[in-house]
Amino acid sequence: MRLILAAIIGSALYMAPACAADLALTIEGARSTDGTVAICLWSDGQNFPDCAKSRTAERREIPAGALGRSIVFEGLKPGTFAITALHDENDNGRLDTNLIGIPKEGIAVSNDAMPKFSAPRFAETSFALTGDASQRITLVYR
Repeated sequence: MRLILAAIIGSALYMAPACAADLALTIEGARSTDGTVAICLWSDGQNFPDCAKSRTAERREIPAGALGRSIVFEGLKPGTFAITALHDENDNGRLDTNLIGIPKEGIAVSNDAMPKFSAPRFAETSFALTGDASQRITLVYR
């Protein structure tokens, strides 16, 4: 009986999900408090960095005036993640660009891995989350 009980407890522990983690995000560098900031937390690179096309990224919007305070993503399964943020100053719901595609509004990615001549890639911006953590990213305006 003890052997059976030990086997049941052991298999229950083995099948238990990994501990959930919280991720506290702080976004800095906003040039104004106008508009909103769209934040996407990515768990895979599908459609990265276009959050509007993603079915898997967790999206949040906050008023630009609320930047500087932590935004907390709770109960995440440990894994690989990336963050993108867009400061939509005119609240038109999209990233405004100039004639050659350079963003006119502020953008930020995790690891501050902002390439000069292309969109950021998931592999460059991703980080491992194994427990509670914090990330700080900075908006870039060009």
